[in-house]
Amino acid sequence: MTNEVWYWEYQLKIWDEIDEKEEIRSGVVAADTITEAMKEIEDYYGDEVMEVQMLKAITDGVFEFQYVMEDPNFDFVISKKV
Repeated sequence: MTNEVWYWEYQLKIWDEIDEKEEIRSGVVAADTITEAMKEIEDYYGDEVMEVQMLKAITDGVFEFQYVMEDPNFDFVISKKV
């Protein structure tokens, strides 16, 4: 294990037991490695996960919104909920 924490963006197809339909869920998980990120996701969603559509590293360490918004290679949308 390292002392670096990475932030991983994910998108999943899950089975919603309550509504009995497939849904797309996305978010961010903190983990040292992609393997640990996937384990966190599986622990959270359990058997509902049908398909991992995307799992990619965003950054390590501190994720400062203003800094990443100025990065031309940053392809995420950051919005503020009011």
